[in-house]
Amino acid sequence: MEEGWGVLLSFAYVMAILSLAKGAEGKGWVSPFTARKLVHLFVGSWVLPTFFLFDHWFIAIVPPFSFVWVNLYLERKRFFSFGTTDRNFGAVYFPISFVILLTFCWEGPLRLFASVGILGMAWGDPLAALAGKRWGRHRYRLGGAEKSLEGSAMMWGGTFLGGLVSFLLFQPGPLQGTLAYSGIVATVATLVEAVSGRGMDNLTVPLGSAALCYFLVGF
Repeated sequence: MEEGWGVLLSFAYVMAILSLAKGAEGKGWVSPFTARKLVHLFVGSWVLPTFFLFDHWFIAIVPPFSFVWVNLYLERKRFFSFGTTDRNFGAVYFPISFVILLTFCWEGPLRLFASVGILGMAWGDPLAALAGKRWGRHRYRLGGAEKSLEGSAMMWGGTFLGGLVSFLLFQPGPLQGTLAYSGIVATVATLVEAVSGRGMDNLTVPLGSAALCYFLVGF
């Protein structure tokens, strides 16, 4: 029953974030673009409470698995589109990353890799998008996608911070190694994000970061 409350709390949290973001957009407090990125940041950060609310991975994935289908429906119907006119299935891909990483990286030290992947994307991508839109002056193209150096710098910083927090929570060790691993993952994640197609970075960055971290740490 305790895990049942965790499921309900997860659904309530996500719906509250969506409602608050939509309300803030409607009142003109934030732009539609900013509202969407804030949803991404706060919903992605829920990976940390997830590890402490659930004992079993197959219950922990119930909320993100449900939101794969909910978000797919909402995107097709243009609900919670936050003013965007083009379709972007990143909101579908991100919970898919949740499901995959929570399923395969649930036990013991493996949680580090799920946290690195999800938290890095949750913090890095919104910061990159907001910084690029507000301050991005130095543009470049990789793989057909236009990015800015300012946005990529924030992507690196957010991903690095996500990695740092993940290591401190799930595998505390020598600071030098923690900083080095976090820096390497952040660098590769920034490059992957730069070449990923629209929305696909919600799959490639979390899964790629987790896989790279697994390789680095050597489990």
